[in-house]
Amino acid sequence: MCRAKRALFGFGSNACTGHMYGNIGQVSCLMSTLMGGVSGSAVADASMECRILGPEMNRLGYDRGWSAAINGLSGLIVATIPPSMGLIIYSTVGEVSIGRLFMAGWVPGILMCVLLMLAVTWSARCFGYKPEHDHPAPLSEILKALHR
Repeated sequence: MCRAKRALFGFGSNACTGHMYGNIGQVSCLMSTLMGGVSGSAVADASMECRILGPEMNRLGYDRGWSAAINGLSGLIVATIPPSMGLIIYSTVGEVSIGRLFMAGWVPGILMCVLLMLAVTWSARCFGYKPEHDHPAPLSEILKALHR
């Protein structure tokens, strides 16, 4: 497994979200929120997550349909968080300030992330996807995972 994937699963699933129901689905939500500020393309983000997180979700016993739905829906967050392609096109066509659109995109994007994480928790409980850990990881473990 490449270093980036090791860092993602070591940091994302085990250290930060290992105590949550459907922890790899939670990683998908967080990763979409963070990648929204980098790529700006919802399709590219959903494709990347399905390619990276999909096999790991299948290996851990998650249903293929559930993992595809979570990865696809979390890609919608990217369309809201700047620099989204939709915001750039809208500002050009509608002659609206791109700076104002970018500032207005952060709150709904973070709100979408939080609400999708709650939906992942609820659906993971319904499907019986248990957390990997009983308690949140201590700060020292999170810092150690970041250092990898």
